[in-house]
Amino acid sequence: MIQMAQLLEELFDRFEYPQQVIETRSFREGKREKNIDQVILSQPVPQEKRGELATFHVKVIFRQHATWQGSVLWIDENKEENFRSFLELCALLDSALA
Repeated sequence: MIQMAQLLEELFDRFEYPQQVIETRSFREGKREKNIDQVILSQPVPQEKRGELATFHVKVIFRQHATWQGSVLWIDENKEENFRSFLELCALLDSALA
């Protein structure tokens, strides 16, 4: 989950959307290196790309209060829920997999 969050934060920063309200501080000079090689946006998930346990479509709409707000769609069950923080997103994903 942490690796996913870091990669998505880098992706959001690269596209500058959704814009972050709080700027990340660092003791290093310069910007962090980006390690995202491929970006796939708004395309249906092909069967061979679906997860073993479940497949989710996460839509982050805002990055406010140092966290994410948006919605998550559980593709296999066609259920959508809103989340107000990254922790709430993690709880939704965990409850879907339980």
